[in-house]
Amino acid sequence: MSRKRNIFEEVGEGAKRASAPAGGVIDGSRKGARRAIRVWLSALGVLVVLMIVAGGLTRLTDSGLSITEWQPISGALPPMSADAW
Repeated sequence: MSRKRNIFEEVGEGAKRASAPAGGVIDGSRKGARRAIRVWLSALGVLVVLMIVAGGLTRLTDSGLSITEWQPISGALPPMSADAW
């Protein structure tokens, strides 16, 4: 920082005009990338709607209430011997 920077921009008649930046990275990218993203997000949206519908049907038909106590980690071990069966 050897020289001071100006806080304000000179906007008089004799001042140089800054050139506009040349387009963004997104606008200059391939068109196929936008289409792929659109397809991906649409597929995710459809899957979310399908999960909501499946959950609603499960609730309406009471078919999700058959597993009232499910302990996959802390205690749902099958019988380990023939006598336990």
